[in-house]
Amino acid sequence: MRSANSVLGPMATFHPVSALLRETLKFNIPPLLRLSDPFDVAAWSADDARQARFSIAPKQTNERWAIDLVSQVPAKSVTTRVVSCDGGPGGLGHPRIYINLDES
Repeated sequence: MRSANSVLGPMATFHPVSALLRETLKFNIPPLLRLSDPFDVAAWSADDARQARFSIAPKQTNERWAIDLVSQVPAKSVTTRVVSCDGGPGGLGHPRIYINLDES
């Protein structure tokens, strides 16, 4: 019977934390920035590989916030105890959900 190392090869000894540490040290990021949130763009260095996706086109951000979109739809008064929503017509919606409006 073969050992895990012979079957899986180098993947059997892969350790994600050590790989992450090697990647962090490769870019010479200051220690203070290494501990910051990975989604904080200010923490990325100019030669970081994650910046490559913005080299062809500018970064796009969605300026339509969900809270603003919800406030544009007026509330509907109902007299039933249970209401449902399917998100719209055909494949554009989502599976039907039911909301129980009982007090209890």
